[in-house]
Amino acid sequence: MPDNSKFCQVVRQPVSPEGGGLGLANYTLDRYMEAVKALQEALQRNEQALLPRLYLAASYIKLGQQDDAEWEIEQLKMQVPVLTAFR
Repeated sequence: MPDNSKFCQVVRQPVSPEGGGLGLANYTLDRYMEAVKALQEALQRNEQALLPRLYLAASYIKLGQQDDAEWEIEQLKMQVPVLTAFR
């Protein structure tokens, strides 16, 4: 069974504005374009941040940008191999 401890740590982390909090707030409010911008900025500060990347992929899906979403998901899979089990 794959080790999912890194994934579980991400889910439990508090989210600061620097860590994509503004992007998550915009996503929650269905402001997907604003979410994309804020989440991209969060990833510029820390490209290894998983939660902003996850919500960025979800925002792309909501905007119909499937190719961009798939790229972000592939990046997540490389960072957290346990995610390859999800399809």
